[in-house]
Amino acid sequence: MKHLLPIDTEQTISIIPREYTTDVTIILRDDSSNIETTLVPTSNISNDYLELSAVFTLKEGRFYDLKVIKTTNS
Repeated sequence: MKHLLPIDTEQTISIIPREYTTDVTIILRDDSSNIETTLVPTSNISNDYLELSAVFTLKEGRFYDLKVIKTTNS
């Protein structure tokens, strides 16, 4: 479980990905409204973690599903 705050400044989460790439997109889904938001984070690989920094638009007291997907460039 990752804890993010309902603030309007950049926050960073660290994950251990299946594949180490910095070309990723975050899909954030609000469990209450079922609305998805797509974010393109600043990403960095550090000490075997993928660090993702973005401004998350969150509402207090809500739960969100977060998916990190590899961006495919055609």
